[in-house]
Amino acid sequence: MVSLGTSGGDLTYGAIIGMISAVMADNGRDGNEGFVMNSNGFASLALTPFQTGGVEGNFILKPGSTDLFARKFLVTNRIPSDLAETTTGLSAMIYSSNWKSAILATWGGVGILFDPYTQALVNKLRIVVNTYADVDIEHPEEFAVIKDWNTTLPALT
Repeated sequence: MVSLGTSGGDLTYGAIIGMISAVMADNGRDGNEGFVMNSNGFASLALTPFQTGGVEGNFILKPGSTDLFARKFLVTNRIPSDLAETTTGLSAMIYSSNWKSAILATWGGVGILFDPYTQALVNKLRIVVNTYADVDIEHPEEFAVIKDWNTTLPALT
């Protein structure tokens, strides 16, 4: 895990390089590499410049880009933006040199229940789907995580 501080911090270009180099130092296998973050993280990177001073508009994430440091990235709000109880606006970002190391196992099939009774008064059919699944990481050294990233965005004006 790469830490940005005890109460969170701003993600810098150097921290992104730190994530990649931490996986390289652990001899993470090359494969389907990339980043995953939430929408607050995406917006934060689009507003964070490469350096503290210099050319305006030189942001870490360029408009219309599909990669971050020449690696794919995905945005999902399955990654929470409320990771700490004491500090608000902390998000996470995960980098992996080989996402194939994340194993999703399902068993027992899928159970589908059609329930015409629960919402019958509003003329709706309730459908309940149940399945059993688990996720495990085959090679944890192929992953780097930042979970104290301050993604509090400025007020829109």
